[in-house]
Amino acid sequence: MIGICVVLLGGCFIFLSREEGEQMMDEINRLKTELKNLKERHYLDQQTTEEKLRNYDREAQKLSQSLENIRSTYGSNVADFGVQLDKVINSIMELNGKYELNVHRIEELNVELNKLKEAYNKLLQQPSQKIVERQESGQERLSAIKRPSTRKEYIALGKKFLADKQWEAARVIFDEALNKWNDSNKYEIIMLIAESYYREGKFQNAILEYEKIIRDNPSNFDSLDEVLFKMGISFINISLKDDGRGILEELVRKYPKSKYAAMAQKKLKEIKSK
Repeated sequence: MIGICVVLLGGCFIFLSREEGEQMMDEINRLKTELKNLKERHYLDQQTTEEKLRNYDREAQKLSQSLENIRSTYGSNVADFGVQLDKVINSIMELNGKYELNVHRIEELNVELNKLKEAYNKLLQQPSQKIVERQESGQERLSAIKRPSTRKEYIALGKKFLADKQWEAARVIFDEALNKWNDSNKYEIIMLIAESYYREGKFQNAILEYEKIIRDNPSNFDSLDEVLFKMGISFINISLKDDGRGILEELVRKYPKSKYAAMAQKKLKEIKSK
């Protein structure tokens, strides 16, 4: 089973199974949707009920007027007065029943809404509980991994985490490698750190790593075309299209035969057509 990494505040992380993570997110999304729908129903029902209550109030005023009319019209005829009075009383009882029914409906909706909010909030707390339970074991799992002795093996270990989409774990390994081999060949490792952010969708972090390579412009690094492409795409993905466009155009000028130049031209056409 492929694992996923849950990143915590302060840079800590744990390992969760992908199945557990997906189940939890599905349940949270289901409750969010249900809560939204219930709120909408609650609002509409409350609006409808309030309008009904206003109508009932108007009807009650009409019945009150009817009583006054009965008194003035049938005051001298006890039998007729009794018949008309019974009709009004029945109307009042019916009106009262409708009123109480709608008030009860609002109370039921409020109870239902509060229960759903409680369930939703309880579910949101579960990831934190699991994080507390698994944080230590997740850290032990990474610390228990025997560290390689060579640069090549170190990078291979980080790439394995990268392939498994365990971004934070991959960065821990790459950072360790960078501290061990902080030499003129360090840009390969910086590129891998940037790649972990890029794949995770943390484009601002990726841009910061790409900028380190662009700034130093190392002569022994042969992937500057890829750096420019992914940096340009990262800017576009954070809604800085002008910056992204400029970087992609620079890529096309400097490396016209690169496969990334062709990809950049395609992206530039997409941007222009929008």
